[in-house]
Amino acid sequence: MFLAGANTVGGPTFSLSDSKPAERQARTAAVAAALEEAETYASALNMRVGRVLRVSERGDFDEEGGEYIVVTGSRIRRTPIEPGELTTRVNVWIDYALVPR
Repeated sequence: MFLAGANTVGGPTFSLSDSKPAERQARTAAVAAALEEAETYASALNMRVGRVLRVSERGDFDEEGGEYIVVTGSRIRRTPIEPGELTTRVNVWIDYALVPR
């Protein structure tokens, strides 16, 4: 008896036809969240946020590729695809100068 299976299954993958507006909105939200966090630290240290020293964007490091298993001759029922939502994420790292109040 031959059994076939998988531990992980990837796909399908959906994307936006134009991701730029969603990315801009995500960047704006990420920068606002970073500033809010910096202000919390500054307040706890009895300081205030001075200026931005450095900004960098970190990508999502999901592994693409790897080993694939191809199964042929199998009868697999179609999986229904239902409407949902896409999430656009941007990871920013911002270094702020904290200055005395």
